[in-house]
Amino acid sequence: MLSKLPSEIIYHIAIFLPTASALARLAQTCRRLYKIITADARIFRAFVQSRFPAIETPPFWKDAAQALTSRSRALDRHAIIGRFVIPSPDAKKVGAHRATRRDNPTLGYRPAIDSYEVWTGGSWADRREVLAWGAADELAVRVRKSGKHSDEQWLVFNDLEHISSYDDICGVHLLRPEHPRKDVDKEHIIFGRLCGDLVHVSISPDDATHEYKQSFVTNRTELHRIDISDGPDPILAAHFYNGSIAFFRTTTGESKVDPFAVLKTVPEELARHKYSRFLSPDRIAIGTGDLSNSVTVYNITPQEVSRFREIGLNIEDLYGVDGVTRRAHVSSVASLKMTAQTGGTPGDLFLAGWGDGVVRYG
Repeated sequence: MLSKLPSEIIYHIAIFLPTASALARLAQTCRRLYKIITADARIFRAFVQSRFPAIETPPFWKDAAQALTSRSRALDRHAIIGRFVIPSPDAKKVGAHRATRRDNPTLGYRPAIDSYEVWTGGSWADRREVLAWGAADELAVRVRKSGKHSDEQWLVFNDLEHISSYDDICGVHLLRPEHPRKDVDKEHIIFGRLCGDLVHVSISPDDATHEYKQSFVTNRTELHRIDISDGPDPILAAHFYNGSIAFFRTTTGESKVDPFAVLKTVPEELARHKYSRFLSPDRIAIGTGDLSNSVTVYNITPQEVSRFREIGLNIEDLYGVDGVTRRAHVSSVASLKMTAQTGGTPGDLFLAGWGDGVVRYG
């Protein structure tokens, strides 16, 4: 009988159960199994680490098991939970708020959003979530605490008095708490406007003040998107509409930061670099739209940015069911975290979404 097996075998069996609720039902079958499973967090920890090895969670293993299996089942069923967030009418105003638009919006809404969450107490519910997004020319920020000390603060930031469509925010990145230049009591945000303005600003949620920390030299080149790497020395990548990509250090103490490397396009291939995304702290993937090198991966060092590998497609790979050839454009990239089971170097494995509606493994 299952209940007569040694505890170590019970542990080994339990980690192969599909959901946290299955673990709970197993614990309800008899007193001995209940005591084994609930005696400590070992089973739930082993369950989370074996079923979700690439996801980092705080050591609240039972809660983590329940949350992760719930989301996993939703994904298996192709379920999506949609929510909309509207800034509070009582949001604190930060910076200039006499902005007057001098044109009619012509560029369309381009969502730029970022968030992070940290655990602040001894339970799964004790969390602090920071959310920021670009709302046209303004930056909306929500700081929400849950658990024992629940609270919510709203901020709306703008540093312009006269605006046009080219002042719209097209890239937002919140610096994480572990960033070397981040103050504990302030939120640090790097954001870029379409016109080429790219700055690092710190905002105090308590007294609604701000301070410019850095400006990144773009020579007012029209900005397409930005991305920032993970790690102790995050790198900022500014992707411009002319196809060039500039790389900046974010941990330097300089208030005006020049790029340490730039990837340029040749005149006859002006739109060569169409999409870019960091795969790891020292590796970036760039979508080109060309069949022979649809995705090019570059290594980044303090001295240079060098080509590492190219991934191409055959023209037959892009034929749809209707016989029409699809574009080789890559519109999204997601890095896959390396584990002890997969081995390899961070940035070796990733998923890419292509213009033919197929997600490919690179």
